[in-house]
Amino acid sequence: MAFVYFISLLIIISSMLGILYFKSLAKISSNTKYVIPTFCPPKVTLLQAFNDHEIANPLNRRGLMNCYCLNQMKVQKDPKKVFAISFDSIKGAGKTQYCKEWFYVYAYDMALKFGAPMVIIAINVIVPIVFHLLSEFEHATTKTEETERTFKKVAILSYFNIAIVILMINMNVGLDFSDGFPILNGDY
Repeated sequence: MAFVYFISLLIIISSMLGILYFKSLAKISSNTKYVIPTFCPPKVTLLQAFNDHEIANPLNRRGLMNCYCLNQMKVQKDPKKVFAISFDSIKGAGKTQYCKEWFYVYAYDMALKFGAPMVIIAINVIVPIVFHLLSEFEHATTKTEETERTFKKVAILSYFNIAIVILMINMNVGLDFSDGFPILNGDY
């Protein structure tokens, strides 16, 4: 019985570490090249996108390069044309293909955005199977008792995985962890 609870604890810890891993990768730092904003203005020009991108501190950028390139992707519907957009007409832009660089950052950001929920989904799918297999070690007297024990463990783990872990990661209690410790130091 203790073995099953030990496995449960390991699964909880692994889910928390998986979510923390994805959350830590998504932070904007001083070496962030492209900022992905949550809202884009309706019309962003090539010049506005470039000027915003040239702001030295990424925390001060509005993410207009993302807005411009994403809008061009929606309008032109051909990634090759968007990747080939030239910024040569702007002084100081050079030959850099900003929209091509942006696309790889955007794809990575979207993978991270959906990575943490995928960890939760995967664990919530795998856990009932694992607990059902482990229930044979508990030596329940009836099938009903075995099912009940398995259900209780799955319910507790799912609640912890969906509610408690997400709350601990996204809740902000006002503590400042200088080393970037992501628990109780979230956005809300």
